[in-house]
Amino acid sequence: MKRITILLCLLFVINNVCTVCAQEVKHIKTCSYEGYIFPCNHPVHGFPRLNGCNLSTNQIQKAEEILSAHFVEIKDRCRPNDAQISKSMLKKYIRQYWGSVNENGHVIVNICLVKKSVAKNENLEDDILYFLDGGCEIIDVIVDINEGTYSIIPHGYA
Repeated sequence: MKRITILLCLLFVINNVCTVCAQEVKHIKTCSYEGYIFPCNHPVHGFPRLNGCNLSTNQIQKAEEILSAHFVEIKDRCRPNDAQISKSMLKKYIRQYWGSVNENGHVIVNICLVKKSVAKNENLEDDILYFLDGGCEIIDVIVDINEGTYSIIPHGYA
């Protein structure tokens, strides 16, 4: 019993130290994608996150692999009749990432894809953007990296 208490205390301290240390927005850039990773305590659309978690670059990479593997579904949701759109379309978006843990303990990676032409007018590193419109210029993707599932939410058309 004493060992369990000590272990729980250590986990609590480690978790709090990691959370305190990782409070900055981090820029990530690879040859395939670029974006900003928001820390667990950063509010989403003005509301605090109760189940937020800090994402690692490995978790981002896994989410990006799932996103890339399902490019066709994104294309079909945004521009189903446009055969000209290729997988390289995803490189035209800058991302905002933030994480949470669902009721099953799975890590959920939220990705806001913002087309570079729109992003130049925004400060993507300052705050998680909130759009009510934008069509496929702004696409929200929610990825459960434990199960490899996702949902794609393009914004409405004006």
